[in-house]
Amino acid sequence: MSSDIPFDMDAFKVSFLPSEQRQVRRDGIHLFGIRYWSDVLAGHIGHKDGKVIVRYDPRDLSSIWVELKGGRCIEARYRNLEIPPVSLREYREAMQKGRALGRKVSNKVVLAQLIHQQRQIADESRVRTKAERRSRESQNQLKGAVQTDGSSEGLRPVDTGDTSRPLFKVERW
Repeated sequence: MSSDIPFDMDAFKVSFLPSEQRQVRRDGIHLFGIRYWSDVLAGHIGHKDGKVIVRYDPRDLSSIWVELKGGRCIEARYRNLEIPPVSLREYREAMQKGRALGRKVSNKVVLAQLIHQQRQIADESRVRTKAERRSRESQNQLKGAVQTDGSSEGLRPVDTGDTSRPLFKVERW
């Protein structure tokens, strides 16, 4: 009886991630301007046989998987641990914002600050949106409680017993 479940689930998941070819350098592997390192890479620095396949998760760039000779896969993490885990989209937006502000975006501390600022703005916006939604819901509930007579908003019954109001002729067809 054969099993359809892969032997190594982590390797199976990694095999579906996007990949790029990179050279192992003395300071690690460079991907999207971020440096990654693992002690296992030390023995593969500057090999003449070319590049290695690097797989990454666009939802979290904090680690990559490097495919070495023989199909062995190792995990490498940020070389600079001050950078928070970040998605590829968020990283590119921070880089773009840094360039627009004229900052030197190769400085990873500045990048970490920009990502932190972006997340803080998003969190504040989320809180404000939630508060606004709650405020609207409570106002709608109050309006619903006031209008119990079934009339729609803006229309009120006219008191026809009031003789001070002018009467208009009604045309019949």
